[in-house]
Amino acid sequence: MRYASVLGLIGISCALAGSVVIGLRRKWAVPILATAILVVVWSLQAFGGDMIPEGCFNAKVDAVFCPGVLYSGSYDPEGPLCIVSAVALVLLGYCAGWLSSCTLSMWRQAAVLILLGGFCIVIGLQCGVVIKGIWTPSFVLVTGGIAYLLLAFFRLLCNGWSRGRKLSLPLRIVGMNALFVYLINHLPGYPQLCAGVLLPIFYVLSGPSASILLASITQLGGSWLICYLLWQKGLFIKV
Repeated sequence: MRYASVLGLIGISCALAGSVVIGLRRKWAVPILATAILVVVWSLQAFGGDMIPEGCFNAKVDAVFCPGVLYSGSYDPEGPLCIVSAVALVLLGYCAGWLSSCTLSMWRQAAVLILLGGFCIVIGLQCGVVIKGIWTPSFVLVTGGIAYLLLAFFRLLCNGWSRGRKLSLPLRIVGMNALFVYLINHLPGYPQLCAGVLLPIFYVLSGPSASILLASITQLGGSWLICYLLWQKGLFIKV
């Protein structure tokens, strides 16, 4: 049995980060703590092993603290040390949320987010290799920076342009039930329907080159339709 999981990583990292934010009671201390976490993880990964699956520091931690089957054989992308890195990413998200609650204008908030996003990406690319599987600090900073830039873009799109809110409706429908979409695409039956039924049909009609793409588009469209029906009914499933 594999005990580590994506939803487990999300739940534990959010619980730890939320507890830290409540305990600190000083908003300015949150980015300092996130930086400290990334420095510690970087030091452990840089000096405690090498950047290969069998010799990375994550593999050593998982061998001791992560029971059961490991997703990648010698290490798990949702192992204990990855959860620690994810805590720093959640804290970066909290900083974005705190900025949204400030009295700055929308344009100034977007400018700050763009500057922070660019800064995180530049620093992330300079401090090591971006490896998602072991959640290197560079991966956390680069993905956090990209999220800052996307947040600034969609904030300007939705709030700064009169038609932006209508254009963003398809994305908002999915966002309101994001975890539900993730779960339904991993439940027995639905993925098998797309892979076992739709894929052969598309294979006959379009050939092997486009059949996988068309089946994936169909699966995505079906997931969006389910979210749309839930959105129409006002049903938003949360964890």
